[in-house]
Amino acid sequence: MNSIVVYLDPMQGGGGSACSVKAPFNIDNPHAVSVVTLDDVLALHGPNLVRQVGELLALKLRENTAVRAVLDLALAQQNGAPSLPICFRVGDPTAHGLGWEALVGNSAFLALDERWPIARIARGGVLEERPRRSFVSPLRLVCVLSAVQVDGMDEWTAIHAAVTQARQGGLAVKVTVFSGQESVVTTITDLGDADITARPVPRPGGLTGLVQEIEGQQPHLLHLFCHGTIANGVRLLEIGAAPDFDRNDGTSSVKVNVEELGRSVARAGAWGVVLNTCRGAQASDESLTHAEQLVSAGVPVAVGMKRQVDVADAVAFTSAFYPELFDTVGETVAKGPGEQSLSWADLLIRARRGLRDLHGADPDTNDSWTMPVLYGTPGGFSLVVSAHDAEESDVQPRSARRGSSKVLSTPSRRRAPQPRSWTISAV
Repeated sequence: MNSIVVYLDPMQGGGGSACSVKAPFNIDNPHAVSVVTLDDVLALHGPNLVRQVGELLALKLRENTAVRAVLDLALAQQNGAPSLPICFRVGDPTAHGLGWEALVGNSAFLALDERWPIARIARGGVLEERPRRSFVSPLRLVCVLSAVQVDGMDEWTAIHAAVTQARQGGLAVKVTVFSGQESVVTTITDLGDADITARPVPRPGGLTGLVQEIEGQQPHLLHLFCHGTIANGVRLLEIGAAPDFDRNDGTSSVKVNVEELGRSVARAGAWGVVLNTCRGAQASDESLTHAEQLVSAGVPVAVGMKRQVDVADAVAFTSAFYPELFDTVGETVAKGPGEQSLSWADLLIRARRGLRDLHGADPDTNDSWTMPVLYGTPGGFSLVVSAHDAEESDVQPRSARRGSSKVLSTPSRRRAPQPRSWTISAV
């Protein structure tokens, strides 16, 4: 176990959260449990609010003797590699809505430091302890860029730039884009790239719906740029078809049930889903967030935004996250066939810093950099890199198999592995 997991569970009758910790350290009384009350965190206000929250949360956690010992050992780490992710499994609804991504240690925000990335473990569902997912080139990225009354061109430009850079580095990437925005579809089609295609969002009532179309692409990664909503307790994604953009009245005719989408792409063997949507990780009640539902449905990793996000923030996140992700996958593939560990928590550092810098480089007062929330499973994530002539069904875990279609390898120039330390993390 190369990560720290802090548990905050609900107490019967309320009155606080039961706090405990697991970590790869030998400490006295490692199973100590304490009751943490967090009402005063909710009452904070005034200037430097982000720092106030992060410092008070750290004080609360340190009331537990085991957590205090673990954090003291972790924060004594001086070098930057390998990382030691700090993961929160927050079952208590009140605690779940707090800004754990703003946790302060050594007088700095830990989530902005490559030594201690912050992530969360999803609540609910039957989660795999250590997901294994296969990879046969090319990397398959499916994007849904279809938020009614929102121009998706900048989002596509950011994704295309990251894909181009990845290809130049030797990673073969195949992209399929679904959009109801005509200019996005036309721009992508005009590229004339056989491995980058655009399709209109299927209208409701057709022979196949959007979820089935996505599953048919068997994506390794799914990126969603759309609207996120809740209706009668059901988490939904609102996606615009072409007529919705023509009407321009703000309504989306395609409503996707998040749990159904999660089960579908999990069957297809997806590694992760990015919800570049509003409130994809917002915890407003005891129900799971959009991102948690995806993980609970079988997707190993999901990233969501914990509140409403504007286009500039969405594009800044995409512009920073995907180059880091593609670099990491490229370095993993360059090691050759075999099973490798991939630390998803590390991938958010660059994106968080980008959001911080977009808003004046003052993380104390602007919390935009805390918006992305990464949910994963309790164990690490293994990527099984296969030989060029392998079939993905030969190496895909049974729980994630979907047929045995041949995935053709795309020849590419492999770069030499770059210096980087790898760690098995909780997410």
